[in-house]
Amino acid sequence: MERGSDLGSGGFGQVVLWKHEDNDQYIAIKTCRVQNEMTEKHKQRWKLEVDIMKRLDHTNVIAARDVPPPLEVTENELPLLAMEYCSGGDLRKVLNLPESACGLKEYEIRNLVKDISSAIEYLHGKRIIHRDLKPENVVLTQSEDNKTVYKLIDLGYAKELDQSSVCTSFVGTLQYLAPELFASQKYTCTVDYWSFGTVVFECITGYRPFLPQVPPVTWHREVCQKSPEDICAYYDSDGVVKFSKKITSPTHLCRSMQAYFEQWLRIMLRWDPRQRGGGLGEDRKPQCFKFLDTMLDMKIVNILNVSTNQLLSYPLMEQLSMQDLQRTIEQETKIKVADQDILFASGAPPEPNQGASQCWNVPGEEDWVVFLFKKGDQNDPKIKFKSIPPRVQQIVKEPSTLLPYPEQKKAWAEAVWFCNEQVIDFKRLILSQRAAMLSLLRTNSSFLKLKAKMVNECDQLLAKLQYFKERYVNMVKLQNFNEKYREQVNRVDQLATALTTKIVELQRSPFARAKQNETLEEMEKKSRELYQDLRQAGRGNREQYKDHKPMVQVVVKCVMSRDKSLSDLYTHLNKICGCKHELFKILPDIQKCCKDISEASDKLLKEQRSRQEDIWNLVRRAAVHRATNVVFQQHHVTRDKRGKVLGAKGGFRGCTIWLTGLSGAGKTTISFALEEYLVSQGIPAYSLDGDNVRTGLNKNLGFSPEDREENIRRISEVSKLFADGGIVCITAFISPFAKDRERARELHEKAGLKFVECYVDTPIEVCEQRDVKGLYKKARAGQIKAGEESVDECVENIVKCLVDVEVVPSSAVRTVKELFVPENRVEAEKAMAAELPALDINKLDMQWTQVLAEGWATPLSGFMREREYLQCQHFGCLLDGKRIAILRNPEFYPHNKEERCCRQFGTSHNGHPYVKMIFESGDWLVGGDLAVLERIKWNDGLDEYRLTPMELRTKFRQMGADAVFAFQLRNPIHNGHALLMTDTKRRLMEKGYNKPVLLLHPLGGWTKDDDVPLPTRMEQHKAILEEKVLDPDSTVIAIFPSPMMYAGPTEVQWHAKARMSTGANFYIVGRDPAGMPHPDGTRDLFDHTHGAKVLTMAPGLTQLEIVPFRVAAYNTKLKKMDFYTPERKDDFDFISGTRMRKLAREGQTPPDGFMAPKAWQILSNYYQSLNKS
Repeated sequence: MERGSDLGSGGFGQVVLWKHEDNDQYIAIKTCRVQNEMTEKHKQRWKLEVDIMKRLDHTNVIAARDVPPPLEVTENELPLLAMEYCSGGDLRKVLNLPESACGLKEYEIRNLVKDISSAIEYLHGKRIIHRDLKPENVVLTQSEDNKTVYKLIDLGYAKELDQSSVCTSFVGTLQYLAPELFASQKYTCTVDYWSFGTVVFECITGYRPFLPQVPPVTWHREVCQKSPEDICAYYDSDGVVKFSKKITSPTHLCRSMQAYFEQWLRIMLRWDPRQRGGGLGEDRKPQCFKFLDTMLDMKIVNILNVSTNQLLSYPLMEQLSMQDLQRTIEQETKIKVADQDILFASGAPPEPNQGASQCWNVPGEEDWVVFLFKKGDQNDPKIKFKSIPPRVQQIVKEPSTLLPYPEQKKAWAEAVWFCNEQVIDFKRLILSQRAAMLSLLRTNSSFLKLKAKMVNECDQLLAKLQYFKERYVNMVKLQNFNEKYREQVNRVDQLATALTTKIVELQRSPFARAKQNETLEEMEKKSRELYQDLRQAGRGNREQYKDHKPMVQVVVKCVMSRDKSLSDLYTHLNKICGCKHELFKILPDIQKCCKDISEASDKLLKEQRSRQEDIWNLVRRAAVHRATNVVFQQHHVTRDKRGKVLGAKGGFRGCTIWLTGLSGAGKTTISFALEEYLVSQGIPAYSLDGDNVRTGLNKNLGFSPEDREENIRRISEVSKLFADGGIVCITAFISPFAKDRERARELHEKAGLKFVECYVDTPIEVCEQRDVKGLYKKARAGQIKAGEESVDECVENIVKCLVDVEVVPSSAVRTVKELFVPENRVEAEKAMAAELPALDINKLDMQWTQVLAEGWATPLSGFMREREYLQCQHFGCLLDGKRIAILRNPEFYPHNKEERCCRQFGTSHNGHPYVKMIFESGDWLVGGDLAVLERIKWNDGLDEYRLTPMELRTKFRQMGADAVFAFQLRNPIHNGHALLMTDTKRRLMEKGYNKPVLLLHPLGGWTKDDDVPLPTRMEQHKAILEEKVLDPDSTVIAIFPSPMMYAGPTEVQWHAKARMSTGANFYIVGRDPAGMPHPDGTRDLFDHTHGAKVLTMAPGLTQLEIVPFRVAAYNTKLKKMDFYTPERKDDFDFISGTRMRKLAREGQTPPDGFMAPKAWQILSNYYQSLNKS
């Protein structure tokens, strides 16, 4: 054992800190330093205290420990009392801090009251009365989750002293004693209520409640005159004692919590011990503790009325709706419910149909504040500055007037409080400005989407009007109709564009990046230093008076800086609110335009249906009668015009794809798969199936040679009409005779339409084995192949053909777009690169270059130019000096970092690691087509695992995979992850897949410094496979080269789409994917469920099925990781990452079944190496 410092001493005892040398654990040991002077009775009391302490077991009572053998005393000596060591010191130390001069923060008070009340109630339940509750007997320590825990100490000998001893032993602490204990009267446990109330009052205000500087006898004579409801007493300016039922000095409590504490203190500080505490309830529990439980459980919402800088607080009763809360706000602020704009810090408004509790959050060190704005223009805001406390006003008016030390100390304490409040107020207003800006950007984003929809629908409507104009009799009226919509849309579009320009300017304004006011913070710091100097100087020098000039200078400078800063901030806030007001003024016009356009479109569609019905009637008649007096009429609408209103891709793409082959060859399966794929790419397509057509158009035909020929002729005519209408028509028929197919081709080519003939080459023995009916599901599952190719491969080949004939845009092709220079051009390109200007890039840029080069970001052909960059940001679509790539046709454009970060990450706080790198990067971006000279290698021993998408596709094909499910991770694998992957494989096999393959795809680019590095993770993953936790025969482990951006749901979409390039068709997504805590430490940056939700809605993921994450935890009964069920919650232990890392650092092993032993050892070795370094 190693002796440490002295922690404290009393009348008889001394507490010393000791440390175990073998495990570095600390222990506090209390010894009696005056044994020879103690009577036998006192010695028995000492032994009794030691015995009592050993029998107590409560979180908020100091715990006894076994005395280490080297320190044990003999039987003739008084026993030692060993206790746990609380490193936070005692409450008096906290109260003496300058920032506590006017009391503790509300969060600290709530925790203190909760902990100490629990300790008192426990002791009283054990029939133990403390009798000496005071700040010196409350100590602080930190829990595992870094929360401050308060504990009671000193439960023993000193409380049994007689009156004379009390007077000598408790100098300076008498005012914490209950009156009856001070007067040596009979007492009960209510003496602890008085002491507890006194301590709490001091923690709220910074000073004791009743005449704190008065001698004991005078104090007792004056305070006994108070009424039962009085909670404090003070001398007025005339020297007369005044009592109050309220807290009269500044505090850090919100008004609701202060009112609750005042009510509670009235029953705790009653002079009559019989009334003190409020008596017992029906359950025999003291009323004071029941009231306290209710008070601490009360949800209080804090709302900043931004226009007046006033903090409102309201207790939330059960079932209180948002409408009820808003009506309460209206009564106080006179802002009508319809004019209230309530925002969270994220800029999002509360959900009107949810309860008001959504505006509340669990109390923490940082205040959770909701912001109230008044809708409309804010031309003349009435800023309500925090009033200067009267004592501070007095010293500002008369800085040279000398005051006694206690009065000066109180005035300066309130000056410290005032400066601190200005800093807090300004921080809240900065957050309100940020919330308003985020709300404006949210609203503007929705607004721009609606505007784009309006313009797009207007264009489509006008194109349709042009298409159908021959059906209108009054051509002049139609022309007016066109001009009316175009004029209306142009007017609204111009207003919206002008407003967008204003918003962009607001984002660029320096106030949009407003930080904390350094002058205010400097003045707050200075005020604390002055107060501390006053306290230190006053200890032995309290009769010497000093003036207030230094503190007055600080207060005045603080006020001046506050006034200037708030004036500027409110000017910027007014502009934001004004822009938002303008948005909402324009919004009804856009909505009306959209409604009018929609109604007009419905009318046109009705005409279109009528036209289609006419066409089909003509077709039916032609099938029955051969017309003799038929003259072909040329269309008035060109195919280009028709193409503008068809499909998301735009442009005329009408053609016929003629699938032919043996019965059972898979024509229908391929046809429907191709139709599904083209439609998913925004290309209108329709499949004509042989059986389907024979149930309608050709139901009067049989299977004679003549009827078969007529069947093909009709199909040819109908497919031509579909193609002429701009639709890709896919026909799936048996058409064995070349003359029939040639006739169909000629029919299309004469009309200037493309005709693509595809023969499904399936061996006859395979066709004979098939039962065509009912096997579509198995075919889509990959169990049926057309010859040697799967259905997907057949579709891919047909789409490639359609690209060649310019029917389908190249962007619709699923093939991976690698950006490597062809082998036969490498040397020539290298020579060219040597002559071109060079840009230095860092490791992160190199990783993104690798991502592009290998085709993970297909269809990008290089770094984004400004047009692509803006589309991606606003619409969501889309090292050794060696020269590694050529950037062709480079484009340089400004790097608007705030806009990029706010849109991509939802924050511009540089506490976010990737945001920090963005702000540290250059002010210009460069984009262009990329030609990578050679495969990028890192030479770290892991290049063999860096498989490109094309290599992974080949590997899956070689393994005979009929399904690939991908799992991304940037952390070590425990058995909960393995359970999720093996369960996914089981479910896929239940769906009918024979050979599902797992793509275990750890992220291999840049990650945060505190993440486990890639080499360690890869070693741990390989150990998982070696120990057969995952099946190595059906698992491919490869490195995904992308850096990690920690961008939440935005990044999750990138991760999922990149896996599509490998041919994966299932993707496992977990809780909190790509997430992280908010940089300010108060909450998570992204909702932990949004990643999975966004993926289920994200566009462009039609070929990827999302497998939702199931929560796994350690089942303590089964001794293994298991899927969590709430019904058996007591059986589960959630082993957090923090706990796992702690076990690894200390070289301990986790519970059996949590992680494979070899894999755990690798992880433990890594964390222990950090300890050594």
